[in-house]
Amino acid sequence: MLAYQRLCAEICREFGIPAHRVMAHREVNIGKPDPHSIDMDGFRVQVARLLAGRAPALPTQEDPVAMLPMLRQGADNYHVKTVRGCLFARGGLPEASYGGPSGLKAWLERTSFDSALTKDVKAFQAAHNLDADGIVGPLTWAKLLRV
Repeated sequence: MLAYQRLCAEICREFGIPAHRVMAHREVNIGKPDPHSIDMDGFRVQVARLLAGRAPALPTQEDPVAMLPMLRQGADNYHVKTVRGCLFARGGLPEASYGGPSGLKAWLERTSFDSALTKDVKAFQAAHNLDADGIVGPLTWAKLLRV
């Protein structure tokens, strides 16, 4: 990721483009899937740090969720499996969400962030006094991972 941030900083420097103009393909081509779910706000902050001559901020032990992506409906990657596993491990997930014992393995192995998972994430967020928007960002990751 750092190599990509450095590349973007060099392009911005070369053409006089501010970091806030750096865009992900999902921000330009709305209909395309985003398999990597990069948090572009955080990415742009790191590009801005590089443009200012500072090294990108590295996550510390106190901030283990800093490198985790923001996930929302439509994401399709292995981080979604982590969300599913955490939701199941934290309890409170209705058995209907995963189809009972016979459906659990398949549910845990799915990498797609579908509407049903959005509903489960919203329920988890509400139960933990978070904004129930269905998006797994830093605050939701911290609750899911218990950090």
